[in-house]
Order: sequence, then structure tokens, then C-alpha cells
Amino acid sequence: MKKKNKEIVVLFFIIVFIPAVVYFTSSLNKIVCAHTFSDDGTASLLGTMEEYKAELNSIKNNVDSNFTLSKLHVDNVQDQGYISRIANQLYPEESRTNGDLTKSFNDLNKLVSGSTDGSKNNSASADMEIKSETDNIDSLLDNCKKLFIDNNINNNNTVNALTIKNLIDSSLRYYEGGINKDSNGKVGSVKDYVYYQNALEIAKKSNQLLNQMDASQFQNDPTKVNLFRELQKSLNSYENYIKNTENYNKIMVLLHMDIHPNLIKLFNLK
Repeated sequence: MKKKNKEIVVLFFIIVFIPAVVYFTSSLNKIVCAHTFSDDGTASLLGTMEEYKAELNSIKNNVDSNFTLSKLHVDNVQDQGYISRIANQLYPEESRTNGDLTKSFNDLNKLVSGSTDGSKNNSASADMEIKSETDNIDSLLDNCKKLFIDNNINNNNTVNALTIKNLIDSSLRYYEGGINKDSNGKVGSVKDYVYYQNALEIAKKSNQLLNQMDASQFQNDPTKVNLFRELQKSLNSYENYIKNTENYNKIMVLLHMDIHPNLIKLFNLK
């Protein structure tokens, strides 16, 4: 009996204790854990990054023509918690105040807060600094993808499709929050230009992600070729509908009756 108990103890150390010590003390653990994301988790993280990148684009594009709108976009980055949502998944042990993304955003916030009227008080050099900082954050986000997400992710149809789905759903939510519409979905006006611009920029991101996929992978399956082409048309229509402030109900039908079903069929989503 004693011999058997000793064997149990030894097995416990070999199977449970030693691997646990190695796992929790290894310097590689922070990187390894990022590669254990589920497809849904990876798509959610990528979607958050792409939303942040879309808003950075709006901050940069509005600096010269509408500085106040740029500042409102900076405020919305904080409201949406993009940085903490990303950091919490990539750097579980890192303080929110010490990460590179946080530091860079704080620098951007200081630059933008230094002026309330870009056309009158903000110099051309200050505008360039703001644009440069948005590019810096954009690069940081790209580096996060390279460091913490599998390099083969661009070839993972499931993750790409789920990311597109997440983005297009987010775009519709922004669109609904950014417009005034009647009971029939007809748009009367834009009430929140931050939300409206986000809806459009995220729609563009969705379109870009789909068009970056290698269409030749479907060449031996005519049904999938047609589905892919239909998706391209639908996402292009979706982007144009947002751009032209089309009827909200019309856009919702396109999303739920065409885009979602075709994504599910083409990429075997559950």
C-alpha cells in the first residue's frame, strides 16, 4: 500500500506539479497564452483592433478640416475602452497605465487637448504631430497582431469571417446611434458625426478584410465562388448605403438577409 501511495505522489509531481511550475514561471507564458485564443476570441480581439484603427483614421482625417470632431473621436476612444479591452487580452498582468498603447494614446490626447480650434490656434506642425501619433498607434496595433496572434491568421477563413461579422454588426450599431430616423427607417439627418463616421470607417474595414482574402481558394467550387462574389457585392453595397445615409431598415435587411447568411454558408460558421 505504501509503495502504491509513493507511486501516486510521484505521478502527481510528474503530471501536475512540475508542468504547472514550468507554465506559471516561464517567461514565454505571456506570449504562449495569446496563441490559445479560440476563433471567437481571436475574432473579437481583431475586431476591437480594427475598430480602434478605424477611429484613428477619422482622428487623422479630421484634423485639418474639423479639429473639434477629431477631439470628439479621441474622447470616444476612451468611452469605448478600446485600449483596455485590447490590453486585458494581450497583457493580462500589465498595468493599464504602463502599456505602450496607453502611453501613446495619452500623448495623442495631450496633443489634441492642446487646442480647441485647429483652424485658428493649432499650427501646421501640431497637426502633423497629431497625425504622426495616430500613425504610431496604428503601427503598435499591427505589432500586437504580429507578436500575439498566429502569423497564419490571414489564412484562417473562420477567424476572418467572424471578424468581418463582428465589424459589420458594430458598424450597424454605430449607424443606428448616429442618425435620426423615423418609424419606417428613413434617415432624416445625422445626429452624431462621431458615430456616423465610425459606422462608415468600420464598414470600409469589413470590405477591405473580405477583399484581402485569396479568392482562388474557392476556384474549384463554383457554389463558393458565387457566394464569395455575392458577399463582395453585398459588403460594397453596405458601405455605399452607409455613405449615402440610406434607410436604416434597408441596411438591416441587407445585413441579416444577405451578408450574415452568406458568411455562414461560405465559411461554415456556427
